Amino acid sequence: MPPRLRGAAGGTRSRFVGVTNGSGDVEDPFEPLVGEVPPPIAELGESARTFVLSAVGVELDYEPETLPILDAYVRGARAGVGDRPEALPVVAQAVAAYFGEVLRRRIDGFWRHRDDPNDEWEVCGRRALVSVSPLGIALECLAQSEDHDGPSAELRLAPEDRALAEARIAAMPPVPEDEYYLFSTRLEVIEAVVETLREQMREEGRESLVFEEGDYQDE
Repeated sequence: MPPRLRGAAGGTRSRFVGVTNGSGDVEDPFEPLVGEVPPPIAELGESARTFVLSAVGVELDYEPETLPILDAYVRGARAGVGDRPEALPVVAQAVAAYFGEVLRRRIDGFWRHRDDPNDEWEVCGRRALVSVSPLGIALECLAQSEDHDGPSAELRLAPEDRALAEARIAAMPPVPEDEYYLFSTRLEVIEAVVETLREQMREEGRESLVFEEGDYQDE
């Protein structure tokens, strides 16, 4: 089982597995790459905006600053899905799509559909070889636990990058267990890992690499 990183105060940050490697070259490493949003993800993300607007009266705009609002909505929705478990997939998929789109924009990533029993969408990095399941994160945030029936929330990394990522997370201040299950915390951790991998790529003269769908594979 991959390690679960904890701090001295009992805080938790994340866990990792590595799955792939590969790369491609581009002429200008700093040219922004704008990815398309798959229609199912776009529809679910808009559903999340509707749910949040109705519940807390705030309109989300896919900016990172809105994630605490999404966290507040999830706190309120947690009791509702506990009473109506049939609502869990609807809420989880909607907030996962919204969070995933915020993440995709922040790390310059793209959506990729995994060929697996969970019918899972993941966000993959273009500037660093890292991917994650927003649905796995959403289910953990809703359950405040890793015990759920959906996909894993672990970051998927190249095996050779795992130790570096773990060291970066171990150096971050620990967080209480309740903050670990926040979308805002997850974004902070993923951004830190991506930037650490980017720093290594710059040191190795590989900063011009851009990863594409073919560089990722299903386990």
